[in-house]
Amino acid sequence: MDVPKNLAETLRDDDSWKELRMHSIKPGGQGKPSAITHGEEADNKENIQRYFRQIDKGLHELLRDQQAPLVLAGADYLRPIYREVNTYPHLIQEGVSGNPEHLSAKELHEQAWAIVKPYFLKAQQKAVDRYEEFISSERVSNRIRKIVPAAYHGRVELLFVDLDHHQWGTFDPGTEAIHLHKIEKSGDEDLLEVATIQTLLNRRAVYVIKSENMPDAGSLAAVFRY
Repeated sequence: MDVPKNLAETLRDDDSWKELRMHSIKPGGQGKPSAITHGEEADNKENIQRYFRQIDKGLHELLRDQQAPLVLAGADYLRPIYREVNTYPHLIQEGVSGNPEHLSAKELHEQAWAIVKPYFLKAQQKAVDRYEEFISSERVSNRIRKIVPAAYHGRVELLFVDLDHHQWGTFDPGTEAIHLHKIEKSGDEDLLEVATIQTLLNRRAVYVIKSENMPDAGSLAAVFRY
């Protein structure tokens, strides 16, 4: 992802930015930093927007064709400025307040997850409803022998994977032959993982959930695109 590391990197060759920095740190009459005028504040906001536009551009390269929710972490006055230039359609209104550099990775994850969890649950329920919509048709299946080849060929629209299970076996993409084993044998793969990876490679949604939340019996279930 090609984004600048900070604002200074974005504006390092900009003479107006250099002048603004020099003025903002110039001492006032009482040895205090001189006040920044309204015009200078507008210039500073414009520079921040330039920085954020580069971040937005880089995020598009990373999140292209994705539907992942995006959570902003940063000072309260900066997040609205980013929203003004944002073009990613799945930016969440709520954000993590404060300087993220003062948070550990675990703390940042916990705060972000508290924000996005309701969105994931809503999307998951919508996916389950779609599975149930086609329950009596060929558009859905809970058969591994049918789902794995479909995932490989990009036919899976939605995939549900049982978090607590594995299915060992082999899959030959050339012949679409599948062999299932109750215990792992030499050369085996977890076919649930194979289906998951292929579905993600085709930029489709995967829900790894507990057994009781699966929309159908079995450790794998899918809605097909066609």
